[in-house]
Amino acid sequence: ITSDNIKTLNTRLDKLSTIFDIEAKLIEVSNEEEQTFDPNFWNDSKQAEIVMKSIKEKKSWIKDYNSAKIFLDELEV
Repeated sequence: ITSDNIKTLNTRLDKLSTIFDIEAKLIEVSNEEEQTFDPNFWNDSKQAEIVMKSIKEKKSWIKDYNSAKIFLDELEV
């Protein structure tokens, strides 16, 4: 793998971060997790389930992006 390939991969990863709006997902996860600390949050189990599912999905996107970033960082080394 050449340095040009790595630069191309970095560019693609940056675009993915923008397309999937990873920064916004991090903020949304933080806000939704804050909701779960409210004692009344669990009173409406259906709404709680929706929020928990949303958190899980966003964390999955974030985890996958971070994994790709780590692999690319290791590749650069």
